[in-house]
Amino acid sequence: MQHIGNNVYLGWKSLGDSTDTITSDKSVYISVEEGTISTRNDGSWNTITFGTKSDQLAASITFSITKSNIGTSYTYVYPDFYGNVPIGLDLKGFSKIGFVIFWNKNNGTGRHDIKLVNKANPLGTPLVTSENMESGLVNGVNKNYDIIIPSEFENFRGEVALGAKSTVGTDSPIIDGLFIYTIR
Repeated sequence: MQHIGNNVYLGWKSLGDSTDTITSDKSVYISVEEGTISTRNDGSWNTITFGTKSDQLAASITFSITKSNIGTSYTYVYPDFYGNVPIGLDLKGFSKIGFVIFWNKNNGTGRHDIKLVNKANPLGTPLVTSENMESGLVNGVNKNYDIIIPSEFENFRGEVALGAKSTVGTDSPIIDGLFIYTIR
């Protein structure tokens, strides 16, 4: 709680304030997490919402890359572009994600697989795998808008990375982009 002048006080949740601890009139309380602004006058609180908690586009990569000789072990798809193309995600408050990837096997003959992992813990539970896609990983648009967020990613805030592999190491798929949506 901070006094900002003329007997007006400002509190916000990130500093540990709550409306229970604020007893002064002419106070404002902001909770970005809840999407509310509350004002106190005449001993009571009046709360309004300032934003609808809704599904949203969380990340997008919209350029094409050919992953030459992809290999038979997972490797980052975007290895040399700005430090593995960090994809920042904030999953706090979300229960599902949607994932779309534009994949071209580029005449490859092997089975192609992907996984989206916590960049800080790439060997942990993946957020998305090829098995999450409606038809596996095939040429064209691969998507699923109903992926339940695994427990390791509940309230996750950090970077994820896209890994890929093939059963034929010399395959050279083309990835034309991806989109990640957060869903409440």
